[in-house]
Amino acid sequence: MQKLRESYVGFVVARPLPTAIIGRTILKTYEAEGIGATRSYPTKRDYKPHLFGIGLDIQSLAYQQQDKAVAACATVALWTAFHKTQRLFDSARPTPAAITRSANAVRGGARSMPSRSLTLEQMAEAIRVVGLEPELVDIHPETPLSSLIYAYVRFGVPVVLLVYLADRGGHAMTVTGYALADQAPKVTERLGSVQYLGRHITQFFVHDDNIGPFAHLKIVKRPQKYLHPPESDAAHYFGRAPYAMEVAWRDERNKRQKLLCVPHQAIVPVYPKIRLTFIALHGWLDKYASVLEEYGSKLGLDAKELLWDVRIDSSNAFKAELRSSPTSLQPSRILLRPYPRYIWRATIRMSHRIIVELTADATEMADAFPFLDALYRDVAVGEQLRRFFSLDEVRKSWSLVIGSRFVEFLAEGK
Repeated sequence: MQKLRESYVGFVVARPLPTAIIGRTILKTYEAEGIGATRSYPTKRDYKPHLFGIGLDIQSLAYQQQDKAVAACATVALWTAFHKTQRLFDSARPTPAAITRSANAVRGGARSMPSRSLTLEQMAEAIRVVGLEPELVDIHPETPLSSLIYAYVRFGVPVVLLVYLADRGGHAMTVTGYALADQAPKVTERLGSVQYLGRHITQFFVHDDNIGPFAHLKIVKRPQKYLHPPESDAAHYFGRAPYAMEVAWRDERNKRQKLLCVPHQAIVPVYPKIRLTFIALHGWLDKYASVLEEYGSKLGLDAKELLWDVRIDSSNAFKAELRSSPTSLQPSRILLRPYPRYIWRATIRMSHRIIVELTADATEMADAFPFLDALYRDVAVGEQLRRFFSLDEVRKSWSLVIGSRFVEFLAEGK
């Protein structure tokens, strides 16, 4: 019996339909290593199928094929995401038909059943109906897309990507994981002051209702051929994307081919009280990066070598991690301080050495000062930064650059 449990890889429900026969599917993921990068699937959850009364627990994320009657690709993408958000945020997990009906409370240009597609507004409405809020991100060349996806998926929140498939049109898929390399690949989001760990992603894993669960979506350079003629749909979408993505596809003759797509919208279903978005936090982190770039060399820090691991998390998980940490740095002021339910964590490393971890209130409004604490693992760096920003002339000059509240935070170190 134990051998059966260890070798179990999941199940597929076959539907009595002429084409879309793959119903609810739960399959085991690939191993972490094997592609020159580390695979991660943070959106997995526990499922408890049974065979002849034998419990066969498995961690995965549900998948199904769109049936083109009650579930277009957007509906299935949301259905997949809701399987995880139900566990994360205690939200509803409706059926595909229920998702389509709730989405059509916002009337589109077509009838609700049979469903052919959902608009962005309809997808947002379907997310609100289950008790969550849609964070909508309009993607352009400067969007830190890989880092944004990493920040949410690392916590387990699936991100729904709306993409333009070359020569095929619009499509929706759900990001369920990613592959991280030791070094950033040649093709990634555009560089800026904040050197995000998310830039080391080489490919995403997606639930694509036309391909399968955990399909590989490789990040590649945008080909020039799709940028001309300038007035074409392809040029519009390829021109505004930070990069292209390559996915394996099978044509009508079941022949394997590579298909290119580019993202143009990202939809993140989040808990309603999570108000501080990644893009808003990025603006604050960019200010902090400017401080380290200007003053870091005096502290033995090379701003270009700093690696920023930024992700959302629960405060309980953060405090539990602090308590279990082998380091002597377990500040009671953080453990005893009342924290919001969800926080942003920004861990800054250099050569695998943690310099500082910043925490920010994820429930704070975007235009308010969000930071809660700065936990300096490098005590010397923390002391020198606090001393430097305690000087009157430094406070005055830097307040004009990053704001007086931020200077006060750096001077206090909390």
